Amino acid sequence: MDCDGCREAMSAALDGEADAAEQARIDAHLDGCPACRSWQRDAALVTRHARTAAVGAGPDLVDRVVGAAPRPRCGGAGCPRGPGSPPSGWRRRCSGSSRCSVPRRTPTR
Repeated sequence: MDCDGCREAMSAALDGEADAAEQARIDAHLDGCPACRSWQRDAALVTRHARTAAVGAGPDLVDRVVGAAPRPRCGGAGCPRGPGSPPSGWRRRCSGSSRCSVPRRTPTR
């Protein structure tokens, strides 16, 4: 195994993709190659840091996603909330139309 092949195999091994036979070939190459032993140490360190480093907060996409979502609209002439009403509780249907996805307001006492 040459150095390029060994380094590719070591990268796969760091990701858990090397079988026992490939690991044996890596070990045999590393026994006689100090440059690849150094590369392996560095690659293992980078991999460990990448897997364990704290990740910062990502962008808050809630407003963007909600804003891009289609808003339910009432299609019924008798809808108590009217066309284009706010979609709170939109999964229920009002009594104005069989196509309506806007809830009917219930009076409060």
